[in-house]
Amino acid sequence: MLDAVMPEVGIDRTKVFATVHPSYLLRMPDRAKAAQERKAFARDLDAVRHYMETIKGGSVALDRDNAGP
Repeated sequence: MLDAVMPEVGIDRTKVFATVHPSYLLRMPDRAKAAQERKAFARDLDAVRHYMETIKGGSVALDRDNAGP
């Protein structure tokens, strides 16, 4: 999963975090491995949230109901 909290920077200077697609996790036949990968995916999302809070200087909503404008 993510090696660091910092994103990659694209050619147009867009910041990008790369991780697995959630459907990959749902389709894994080995349930124990899938559980490990889901935990790693959750860590990736936490890393993105942490990065966004760092650059924003505040909390970042993780769901649409609490998202600001």
